[in-house]
Amino acid sequence: MKTFLLSSRHSTNKKRKIVVTTPKKYHDQLGSSLQIINQKAFEAAVYKLSTASKSPVGLTAPPPNNDQSESSLQIINRSVFEAAVRKLPKTPKTSVSSSWVRSICLGEGAHGVVYLVIRNDYVNGDALPSKIAIKSAPLSSSFNMCDEERILKDLSSPHVISYYGSNIAPAETRPLGSDYNLILEYCSGGSIADFLKFRGTGMVESDVQLFALHILKGINYVHSKKIIHCDIKPANILLKPVNSSTILGCLMPNGFEPKLADFGLALRKTSDEYGDGCGFARGTLLYMAPELLCSGNLDYCADIWSYGCTILEMFTGKKPWSELGLTDRKELKDVIGNSSVLPELPMWLSDSARYFLGKCLEKDPQKRYDSMYLLEHKFLASIVGHSY
Repeated sequence: MKTFLLSSRHSTNKKRKIVVTTPKKYHDQLGSSLQIINQKAFEAAVYKLSTASKSPVGLTAPPPNNDQSESSLQIINRSVFEAAVRKLPKTPKTSVSSSWVRSICLGEGAHGVVYLVIRNDYVNGDALPSKIAIKSAPLSSSFNMCDEERILKDLSSPHVISYYGSNIAPAETRPLGSDYNLILEYCSGGSIADFLKFRGTGMVESDVQLFALHILKGINYVHSKKIIHCDIKPANILLKPVNSSTILGCLMPNGFEPKLADFGLALRKTSDEYGDGCGFARGTLLYMAPELLCSGNLDYCADIWSYGCTILEMFTGKKPWSELGLTDRKELKDVIGNSSVLPELPMWLSDSARYFLGKCLEKDPQKRYDSMYLLEHKFLASIVGHSY
């Protein structure tokens, strides 16, 4: 097997060149061929290999690195390098080219930054909407986004954020670096968390019922695909404006349709990673189910608890557990996971809303209602267009 040493030399004009030579082979203790490669060169090489096979429109090779110093040198086994390329999922031939302009930053999470991207001019044959969202992360740390893409590719529902494809593009801020981009549906209404922050208070019950129904339909659909979201909360439920002249617009008088988003922590129950469902404590603490914190047992019912916390916050405009006034995470974990204390339900809630939340926020996961039972609950059953 041929190996290469990627090194830097300086010409007379002092511009840096990447020179590929055939040096003496280096062998580790196991006798495998090695290559010495710097982190930026590694990203560029993965970029080159991945785009060579896909040839997406509008993507060019990353610019040469004019940095005069080498950093973050690593000894990378060739098999590791090839595995990183294989890790990149095969995606539809969808690209974001010069016909698209990156606009504002919509938000930043643990696994990537989301930008609004707007069409610069009309492109024949481009089926994408005029505005899309791009979730972007450095290629070298994009493994979580690759996993998220594998989940999104199997989902197609009006209650879940739409996935249009992905690409690898030169990073705008890192010479010789590359970004992995997920191309997603843009929801201009922001998130429910943004909506509540703008209002400064909770929502009226009729609006909560509408949102609760459509969110639950999304959860029910995701669960039917053997997927656990693992991070349901107001910030991960996006709002898309609806046309008032359509059937959906008539059924959503508040003007917005909620959609489940951010599947960065999602797990497929049939995957090797999920295994027997033990040893997981993933999610956002305030919305995490008690069993995740006390035993780490993960199942669909964990999403139902998070959903209940989200509905409660929509009613009150306040984070769940805020009534305790706890600022220490360890104390909060102990209360949620190891006590009989439940999030406080306001006295002014209707009887049907109180009963509905009680079935979501049941400490014992075996007694907690699943999404199918909740859809039949009278709190939601009376909504016009329930079967839509």
